[in-house]
Amino acid sequence: MYKLTSATVPKRVESANKWLWRPWYVYEAYKKKWFEVLKLFVKVAPGVPSRKRKVVITARRRTALDYDNLVAGCKPILDFLKKWFWIRDDSPLWIEVEYRQEKSEKEETVLEIFGARKEPDPIRRPTKYVSLEPRDPWRS
Repeated sequence: MYKLTSATVPKRVESANKWLWRPWYVYEAYKKKWFEVLKLFVKVAPGVPSRKRKVVITARRRTALDYDNLVAGCKPILDFLKKWFWIRDDSPLWIEVEYRQEKSEKEETVLEIFGARKEPDPIRRPTKYVSLEPRDPWRS
């Protein structure tokens, strides 16, 4: 696979225990913070992908998280990639996600997206022409 883009974001992935058993707006605030930061570091994709892509998320932290909390903490990143057309959907049919952790004094998240070198254009179905002008009932 070919590396399409990569970004180093100066924000750490939080444990899901911080927002999991709290009201819904705590998670929404966490997700909103991720969206605001990622907008600065990741550009909009050129188009909707038509093939499966691979996403590698590397969390660099002082203390390691267990795998479940790491995956749940990375969910806003996948939601952002879907919203900005880097991935078609976050289901296993459309992406392969690899989660990594590294111990580091500098807390940051590294995001890498891999895909085919050249993807075909998505299938476009012909649309039926609809005229907006009033139709004359005496003409066929």
